[in-house]
Amino acid sequence: MQLSILKRPVYGFLTFLMMQVAVPFLGILILSILNASQGKEPISLSNLPIWATMLFTSLSGIFTVLLCIRPIGLVRCPEAIFGEWQSSQRIFLGLAGGVVAIFGVSILNDLLSLKDLLQTYMQEMAHSLIAWISICIVAPIVEELVMREGIQGYLTRNAVQPIWAILISSLLFGIMHMNPAQILAGFLMGVVLGILYQGTGNVRLCIALHLLNNTGSMIQYRLYPESTTASLTDFLGGRTIAIAIMLATFLLAAYLLRLFLQKTKQA
Repeated sequence: MQLSILKRPVYGFLTFLMMQVAVPFLGILILSILNASQGKEPISLSNLPIWATMLFTSLSGIFTVLLCIRPIGLVRCPEAIFGEWQSSQRIFLGLAGGVVAIFGVSILNDLLSLKDLLQTYMQEMAHSLIAWISICIVAPIVEELVMREGIQGYLTRNAVQPIWAILISSLLFGIMHMNPAQILAGFLMGVVLGILYQGTGNVRLCIALHLLNNTGSMIQYRLYPESTTASLTDFLGGRTIAIAIMLATFLLAAYLLRLFLQKTKQA
């Protein structure tokens, strides 16, 4: 793999990170000026309203996608979204494999006791409508366009073997979350999402699974906040049983996703 092929994917990833900093910074600056003109307390990251945080996050993602379409030339449009439709059987196998994998990753995270820096903040966001829109709709679309269609798709379209394209995009997907509890989970979910993208050639199924994952988390934080701090390992009956269930879910997910790819090749 020639290093020059990585140039545009790196530009896209760095653009995503920079937009995540630049847009909130400009937003805070504007809000601070408005507050100062009204004699109110200055705005900073420590007292930034949730609605503003989510709005700036969504805008940064939208700007990233636009830049990745032009001038970076990383994301195809409209092929990325309006590609070939999948049969109901393929959709079921892909989503079922993804959902099973999500459960296995949740067990793994619990077993490793990875620190979640956003846990308290997520409980607050679960009560904000704009947070639901940002996390459950905007984020899945933006992240799948940039990570799967942009980075993974660009690499495979430039003769990089799919396995390497999936691993590279998944690693960057985990890193971009910048939260210990999400880095490993993001990498593993990136692999699953990468398989779905490889089997379909567009991000529709990836967005659907991503949306299901994020919406499930928001529902849990909104309706069952106490469950987010409870031990999944204890609920399953202890560490040994949890490990056995985790391995079984990973094997089942691998089997379902293998069937998904086989059905894709047969089509």
